[in-house]
Amino acid sequence: MIFDKTERVHSYWNGNSSYTYLKVSLPPNKREKYRKEKVISWAYWIGVGDEAAEAYSKNVKSVGKLASGIASAYGTPLAGIAVGSITELLIPKTGDDIKYAFISDIENLQAFLKGQAYRYFDGGKGIAAYGKKTKSLQNTFYIGLHNDNQTRGIDVNVKIVVIKEIKTYQDIEYDREKITPKYVKTNKVKTVVKTRKIRVNFK
Repeated sequence: MIFDKTERVHSYWNGNSSYTYLKVSLPPNKREKYRKEKVISWAYWIGVGDEAAEAYSKNVKSVGKLASGIASAYGTPLAGIAVGSITELLIPKTGDDIKYAFISDIENLQAFLKGQAYRYFDGGKGIAAYGKKTKSLQNTFYIGLHNDNQTRGIDVNVKIVVIKEIKTYQDIEYDREKITPKYVKTNKVKTVVKTRKIRVNFK
């Protein structure tokens, strides 16, 4: 879990902006002589208010029962989404919703905050949402949040779990059997055959 934060998003008539954002930095890949670290996937949860918090708590309990303890094995049900062991999570059906957008650069973030057209690589609107990513695994991105409720501010919780593959290496000395040919010198005796002709008398 690299990110777990609750952000207040004001209503339209509050006097503060109903647009805000969160900055997320994914851990970089590392390569050393005896160790390699590589991000292979990440997953997110975005939920509004007590309804989403209660739903996430139910996910922690139900996943532990239905998926043979995967919640304890991976830390959270969201980690199960990231590794692919879980495909669905419970989300609330009632409550306030939030518009969210995953944005790669500051220019498009500024456009989002001003209510202008912008580019994003994921987004949606709901009381809660979750997903898995196997692309955009490096660098920093921004999660834009917009509350379209005119009178009521909302609290939005964002969780992000990263799955890293870590390989370690070491030098090991070991004995290896070496096979070498053995040459043997032998004394050979050569047989020499001599022939001769003789005269034989016969009647």
